[in-house]
Amino acid sequence: MYALQDAIGEDAVNRALANYIKKVAYQEPPVHDLARAAREYRAVTPPQFQYLLGDLFETITLWENRAISATSVAKPDGHYL
Repeated sequence: MYALQDAIGEDAVNRALANYIKKVAYQEPPVHDLARAAREYRAVTPPQFQYLLGDLFETITLWENRAISATSVAKPDGHYL
């Protein structure tokens, strides 16, 4: 969710969530459906970020991040860069 917020902005994410809540308010369970929420996100997401919705809601995306190496440099004041 933070990745989507970084891409389209907090206001757009909040607007999509508010629209979703308006549509499902006062319904009998189950109402929490990610497909419905994804439609609301799609409506507020610019075309260049539509791919994120597929990655975040429609497919299982595995990320493999790791540090390959690290270095540090001692500064005269005793801190490191």
